[in-house]
Amino acid sequence: MRKAHRPESNNDQRVTDNLVESVRKFPHAGDERQPDWHDWTWVSEYPDAQAHLRAAVKGAVQLNPTMLSEFETERALMIEAVLPAVMGHVIGETAIREKCLELIQRLEALDVYTDLELPVMHVDVRRAPFEFGDVRFADLRPETLKDDPLAGWAYEEFDGRITCVAQVRAPGDGTRQVDYTEERVEEVLRVVTGALWPLTSTDDYFMPVVVGQHPQPSATPFRQVGSPQFHISRGSFHRLGHWVRLPEHLEQHWGEGGVKTLQRLAGAGFAGSEMAGRVGSGLRWLGEAAKPDTLEARIVKVTTALEAVVGGEPPDERFLTGRGITATLAERAAFLIGEPGQDRLAVHREVSRYYGKRSDVLHRTGAVSREEVDEFGLLIWRVVKSVVARLDDLPTLGALNEWVFEQRYA
Repeated sequence: MRKAHRPESNNDQRVTDNLVESVRKFPHAGDERQPDWHDWTWVSEYPDAQAHLRAAVKGAVQLNPTMLSEFETERALMIEAVLPAVMGHVIGETAIREKCLELIQRLEALDVYTDLELPVMHVDVRRAPFEFGDVRFADLRPETLKDDPLAGWAYEEFDGRITCVAQVRAPGDGTRQVDYTEERVEEVLRVVTGALWPLTSTDDYFMPVVVGQHPQPSATPFRQVGSPQFHISRGSFHRLGHWVRLPEHLEQHWGEGGVKTLQRLAGAGFAGSEMAGRVGSGLRWLGEAAKPDTLEARIVKVTTALEAVVGGEPPDERFLTGRGITATLAERAAFLIGEPGQDRLAVHREVSRYYGKRSDVLHRTGAVSREEVDEFGLLIWRVVKSVVARLDDLPTLGALNEWVFEQRYA
């Protein structure tokens, strides 16, 4: 008895058509030139067939993007549909098409979630597990690694700097689960790093990072020419520094109420309002700017963080100034973090000066110092904090713009 299928959709049809077309164009069993079926590099020798296979893979992933990765989908299509057809195990157009459609519909219906965890360096959560968005940071003690050779090796390899695990409920096939987990943990670490700019922009604290991602502890081997032995340079393996403690360090800089607000915003994916989304984007850019990079690149990232939070003009705004982006950013920052009078004027001048530095860097007409990057980042961090404190009153850029206008003439 033939297996029943649900009705075939247009998307199913397109993916099936591409898959069947790839089968037609690949070599078949009995052809004069026989590929090594165990070595998939032969696929690249048939670009027309490969193009249809890639289209089928992309189309199948689009049917269920939350669950499917291109790697696992291509593997499934090759093993369960293409190879049986070209090797003669499934014969005839109708049989091949039914086999392809059955596989595609099974992939489309995949709905699997798995709890995964990744080791993280330089984050101390010994007081209690700490949740931020959809990531849960839990303590990792060295004694828990004794029965895990790979984890134990990694712990020793990174000088004992693997201090916690980040746990995520991840959707999809094996590759999609890992990719999703890495993406979510790195995203949260960027936001947390940005929220801790006063710490993470300095040399006193190590950058929180997923094991295997940049930046890692480094020490370059070197030796004198003719010497039989290498030595280790004094890289970041030897640098003194502290771990980031969660939630203690966040509470120190945001207060308990501020931390709860950040957790609430992260729990909603910073999607509660327009300005909430801008806060998330600004913190991500600050987190990027805290990473090791050239000073020129870091000042551009810091400036981008300011633009992400308070840049641009709202649609249909009654109070358009037409004064340019620098003046707009400087004014909004001045009213958000400056006290009336000379303090606001000082903030306005500082933003204008730093923004000029960005322009100089982009046009290769100036240089920037480490202190300038740190100080400008701290100013923007204060702007983000001020916006967070006013989210209920200023949920949109239009509301912020009108508030600044009212303050100007108060």
